[in-house]
Amino acid sequence: MNNNGTSRQLPDVFKELQQSRLEQEINSKLNVNKAKTSEKKKKSREKLSQKREDAYRNMWNPNETREVLNFSVKKAAIVTMGICAVVLTVVSKNYIFASLEEDEPVKVDTSSIEFEANNNAINLTQIVTENASVVEAKDYIKEEREIPFETVYIEDTSLQKEEQVVSQEGTNGKEEVTAIKSYKNGEFLEENIIARTTIVEPVKSVVHTGTSEFLTTYKVHLGDVLYVTEETVLRDKASDTGLELAKIKQYYDVKLVELAGEWCKVTYNGQNGFVKNAVLTSSTVTPGIIEQNRKQKIFENAGENMSVNKASGLTVEDFKKALSNNPKDTNKIFEQNAEAFYNVEQKYNVNGLFIAAIGINESGWGTSNIALTKKNLFGYGAYDHDPYNSSYSFETYEDGIDLVAKVMAKHYLNPVGTKIYGEEMATGKYYNGPTISAVNIRYATDTEWAKKVFTYMEYLYNKIK
Repeated sequence: MNNNGTSRQLPDVFKELQQSRLEQEINSKLNVNKAKTSEKKKKSREKLSQKREDAYRNMWNPNETREVLNFSVKKAAIVTMGICAVVLTVVSKNYIFASLEEDEPVKVDTSSIEFEANNNAINLTQIVTENASVVEAKDYIKEEREIPFETVYIEDTSLQKEEQVVSQEGTNGKEEVTAIKSYKNGEFLEENIIARTTIVEPVKSVVHTGTSEFLTTYKVHLGDVLYVTEETVLRDKASDTGLELAKIKQYYDVKLVELAGEWCKVTYNGQNGFVKNAVLTSSTVTPGIIEQNRKQKIFENAGENMSVNKASGLTVEDFKKALSNNPKDTNKIFEQNAEAFYNVEQKYNVNGLFIAAIGINESGWGTSNIALTKKNLFGYGAYDHDPYNSSYSFETYEDGIDLVAKVMAKHYLNPVGTKIYGEEMATGKYYNGPTISAVNIRYATDTEWAKKVFTYMEYLYNKIK
């Protein structure tokens, strides 16, 4: 493109380059010739000046005056002829003249100009062709953009190794950006940011990364349950010399509070203290420990003075195991009704094995006449003067089991106002306490009744171990 915004062809461009080079060579030679001409003119002016002086001196000499005039005429004629010759030469031979102070011509022969060969010539045709379709553009923008939030990682000994927990969610911020985008043939090239103004600051994401080998080994976290593999001591500090706070029996559970090197801070029965890591395990590492823990607690509380106004914690499988394969249960009455004893425990919140032990004691393992003919395992309703006729009859053994369990919960085992089932409340009519011996006072005239019943309970518990 030229200054007027019009297109030029490559041949025109090349010609202009040649012309420019030629002009440079010509100007160089003109400068040399000009210097020579100036010297000649100087000498000519000196000769002319001398002639004039001579003419003035001989002005009044006629012969001399005539000689001067003749010389001047001759000189004028010669100059005129020279000028004509130069003009004819320019027209016919393409000579170039440079105008001097007295219009004396200078001849330059262009045939003597030589051009230096360019071994690394630029292929202007190729350059013009390749760039003829190039379109470049710039776009000025001003827009809102998100500022990505930063994530900070913190090592945490209270987490399993390489476990990650996000304690603070990260959120992106906002900023106003002023920029210039450059494009070439519609494709983005680069962006130059001119200014940035923050509108909303980003919020960092905080991630805790675990480092605890102990937690990794036992697959637990703080707050989870661990179990002691042997009887141990709960101490007031993480040292063997720490004050003894309590003894923890084998298989009992503790709640993990924090790690303290080779010790763990735990909670046991509502009391905080320290135990050694070596005596702890988890249900993941020792799967059977939960069952051992459950039974340990059951047997721990299964004593003569145990409270029977709450569930035993035994499973339906425990009841079936306890009431099956008993040689004295010749008619399999207790074995066949094991699930019924489990159900009344859940329904009335009483110890189901306590109800079963009463039936075993009263019916001789279901062999009594009242048990066999009236399906009454408890002799319920019987009076000493006429036990058979005064005792209740039931359609099924299950009906008798349910009634006796409800009577115990409502009248014997709970103080008045205790909710026992649905909307029904305890009357506390015969309540003397929640133990077997307390029930003995108002339920049976046999003073050894409590001991006999507990003996059967102990027998059943031992079958579960």
